[in-house]
Amino acid sequence: MPVPYYRPFILAGGKAFRPKDLPRPPAAPTRLLAGSPLESFDLGRALISILNYPIQIFDKIKDSKLFHRTPYRADNDRPRSEILVASAARVENEATSWIASGQCSNQIQSFPINDTMQVVWQYHAKEPASVAGVLPGHGAVRGSRPLYLVQRDTQPKRSSHNQESEPVLKTWDVLNQQVILPRDKDSLLWCRVIKMPNINRKHHVVKYEPVIEPGKNTYLHHMTLYECPINNLQLEEASKTTGSICYKDDNATQCNTIAATWSLGSEGFNYPPEAGYALDPDNGSRYYMLETQYINPQQLVNDNLVVSDSSGLRLYYTDQLRLHDAGILSIGIDPNWRHIIPPGQPEVVSEGHCIAECTGQTIPNSGINMFAVIMHTHQLGRKIRFRQIRAGEELPPIASDTNYDPTYQEYRKLQRPVKVYPGDHLVAECTYSSESRSTITLGGLMTRQETCLVSALYYPRIELSICYSLPSLPTVLQSLGVQKVIQDSTLVKIQEPKSLSGMTLEDRLISYDWETSFQSFQEATRVGTFMPLCWTSKGVLQGTESLVAHYPRILYSYEESNLACSDMGYPMDAESDEANAVERGQLVRSKVSRSSEGPTAASSPSISGPYSLPLILGTTLLVGLAVGLR
Repeated sequence: MPVPYYRPFILAGGKAFRPKDLPRPPAAPTRLLAGSPLESFDLGRALISILNYPIQIFDKIKDSKLFHRTPYRADNDRPRSEILVASAARVENEATSWIASGQCSNQIQSFPINDTMQVVWQYHAKEPASVAGVLPGHGAVRGSRPLYLVQRDTQPKRSSHNQESEPVLKTWDVLNQQVILPRDKDSLLWCRVIKMPNINRKHHVVKYEPVIEPGKNTYLHHMTLYECPINNLQLEEASKTTGSICYKDDNATQCNTIAATWSLGSEGFNYPPEAGYALDPDNGSRYYMLETQYINPQQLVNDNLVVSDSSGLRLYYTDQLRLHDAGILSIGIDPNWRHIIPPGQPEVVSEGHCIAECTGQTIPNSGINMFAVIMHTHQLGRKIRFRQIRAGEELPPIASDTNYDPTYQEYRKLQRPVKVYPGDHLVAECTYSSESRSTITLGGLMTRQETCLVSALYYPRIELSICYSLPSLPTVLQSLGVQKVIQDSTLVKIQEPKSLSGMTLEDRLISYDWETSFQSFQEATRVGTFMPLCWTSKGVLQGTESLVAHYPRILYSYEESNLACSDMGYPMDAESDEANAVERGQLVRSKVSRSSEGPTAASSPSISGPYSLPLILGTTLLVGLAVGLR
């Protein structure tokens, strides 16, 4: 069916362009340029629509408002909805552009655009005969992709006026070397130790980007560069090799501080002008570990292909230091079998906690400033919220995405740096949809397993690098209706209640009636006790080794606004705004209500993931029983 034409706009690198301001289109189809989504400045006409809402066609801009109409509706003449636009400015050598800010009006049909949006686009070399005409169906070029319309991380273009003052950037390529993907596994976690560049003084990394071999993007899930806090002969020897399967070496497990990370769909990250990641040969690590997760499509086996890869990350650094050293804090659920996602459920909520005791010991009284986040799940993730609780009061989410797409895990730059103070309790809350699976899914590092992580970029840098939690064993047992277990040889057997006596824990997981008992399971896992895991570059945070924590006490819970658009999602200011904490405090008061991964074994056919469940349960229960079932 031909597409109605209403002088639509082109979304190009976060900007909306009026086609009539652009050069006439060439006779041949226009090639979409790589680098920025839909970035092409010589398109004639285009359609943009949002799949999360009724299809919209952007109509025109009037008084800094972006109007759109809904096609194929009998009531097209009803009042049109509008998206407010933050600013309008002439861009040198380009068409007039409008930067979408995420603001929207309270008029009918308004909708929020802060979440991941599925953007549909179409263009044709020929334009309609009239404004009310249609784009021809034959020969049209069309496509779709997930995209952040706001909170995007964009690199300012170099201006001819300030090129002399901009620092000259050096590059450090952290690459794999011809990693052979296994044909008998659906994923591979590969680690390679790499030495720091040969520098003699402190530098700042100001941006990084993926370097992906042509044709290999379909095999990559994530790449994370970790600091290794120790400098020893073993790491030196490891740096001379091409790498190995991850975490077989004890030294590798000590590399737990994230220096840079890339996930599926990301284009990299640019630090704000006031901060950079420090490369310091005198006061930091000289060794880093690149962790790469490969996914192995089924056609690799079917087509008898042999695939090798040398992708990695490119870091840009300078000796012109910025004001603050930045760090990355990882918050979420420890990848472990105790993270259980029942099958066949439209929504399963899991939460990873960074408790007040951990932030209280490591964050200075002046606080830290979070300026960007990247949120991460595997295949089942549908929503993520990064929550902040202070002294019993829940503040607005630091970041939130109710249309999360696991294939698009891009950085979000916050409007302003968000203050986090000692004693704040942080929560990574992930919502999964397991309707496509008939068996349980366990937590883990492989893509068939699940995870719930938020990597928060902040300054000034502190010692805390990992702040996870893990459901306690009593919580897991309670969620399954189990009161007492015993270790019988290599099996974990249920002793109480008597109705389940003699059944193994694995059998209970497989045979559990999730359809009728899901709500009790969900409540038990969300409010039950958990083990906090607080790590610094030197190891476990002192005093937290044996803690058993409870869900935080929330006296004032945060409620989403009834307005169509949220308060989040405006473009990040270039300069830090110290008043942000005050603004967020005023906002929340107006909106509250009272109130290890190791060597894997053969998969069990009834469990999603590469674990041998009896072996894992047996090993874990032995440890758990020895420490009093934490």
